[in-house]
Amino acid sequence: RNVVTLAASPDGRWVAAGTEGGTVVILDAEAGVEVAEVQIGGFYVEGLEFDSNDTLVATSWNRLVHRIDAATGRVLHRFDGFDVERGGWGHGQGYHRLAVSADGSTLAVSHKEGSIHLFDARDPHERLPWTRTRHEEPVDWLATSADGSRVATVAGNISIVWEIPSGRPLARIRSSNDLLGVAFDPAGRTFRTVDGEASRTYDAETWRELGVERREPRGPTGRYRCVSHDLRIFECRVEDPDGDRNRIRVRSQGSNALLLQSQSDILLLALSPGGERLLARTLEEGGYRAVGVAVETGEVTAYRGFDDGIGGGNPVAAIASDGRVAMADREGSIRLGSPVEDPRTLAGGHEGPIVTLAFDRSGRLLASGGEDRKVMLWDATSGRSLAAFEGHLAAVHSLLFAPDSRSLVSGSADGTAIVWALPGR
Repeated sequence: RNVVTLAASPDGRWVAAGTEGGTVVILDAEAGVEVAEVQIGGFYVEGLEFDSNDTLVATSWNRLVHRIDAATGRVLHRFDGFDVERGGWGHGQGYHRLAVSADGSTLAVSHKEGSIHLFDARDPHERLPWTRTRHEEPVDWLATSADGSRVATVAGNISIVWEIPSGRPLARIRSSNDLLGVAFDPAGRTFRTVDGEASRTYDAETWRELGVERREPRGPTGRYRCVSHDLRIFECRVEDPDGDRNRIRVRSQGSNALLLQSQSDILLLALSPGGERLLARTLEEGGYRAVGVAVETGEVTAYRGFDDGIGGGNPVAAIASDGRVAMADREGSIRLGSPVEDPRTLAGGHEGPIVTLAFDRSGRLLASGGEDRKVMLWDATSGRSLAAFEGHLAAVHSLLFAPDSRSLVSGSADGTAIVWALPGR
């Protein structure tokens, strides 16, 4: 039988496996023997978590949530509030994931349509007063406060600020244009948004608008633009009347510094987490050329092994603060390199195209998100896979490491963002 989900008790004594056909198999990890099989119904077991050393909670597609005694396999009780067939809060598509708080007091269950509900884990009839909203479009931008207590998500012209870890929405900000990015100030007192026409500053407690700075048009722009997490805007612009010279300029509080120019197309690929380095690709006579630009000095560094058109005309890429570069192709592999070493290929993490890449501030960790709805964590020095995270219902569109690299936020086409705790951090 096919195993679709696994869980282990906090003390390591028990291991549980959820299978196709809606069966939970419980194993004694010390003895290496099967203890019980529990049939909970549904097509397969979707969620499986231990809420203590001796009990676990399981969800199945289009069925109830069960609490099970690990030693005997006996069903202790069922959470009737989740029953789809009896007209509960479900919508006929079943449950996706569940999680239990560290103290075992709270149970969170997500539905396949994107809603999340909290229950008292000890009382199968007590639903807690919290329901999560979500975006109606893919989440394409993420920002965290310096203290890690809030995360902001952007989808189209809407930004929502959430409290961590409760998931409570604190503010919903709407712009007249699609937002390019949002950011908290280092002290957490203000919140800023940038769109194609203006930058707006808000009080991060009352969410009252404090001021607007209009962006003056500076002539025609190219197709490519990217924004650093401190909201500096980098863009390609055609500078000469004949339209055959592109230039990358940086805008930050009135600055219009020239960073790079070329007589061929310039494609902006990525910015390092701190905005120190910009990764660009130019199309020369001999093919593509990948270059890194130091934002403060304008120093240009060429990269070997990225000139074969990997990823096509608009590849997914990331650059670290130390100059390390990653690019992805449509088959799900990643090419990782630096100015002083030939690139290596990271494979086996994704099934299908990769949509987004991100380095942490140290440059030692790399995250990737794909159309397979999966988030992968990599050691950027050795190329070793460190972890895989699954929980989104659609492609992962954006990734952001917390400043301390202890957690990772992912945004998805399903309209949600998930904060992942990183292993060993």
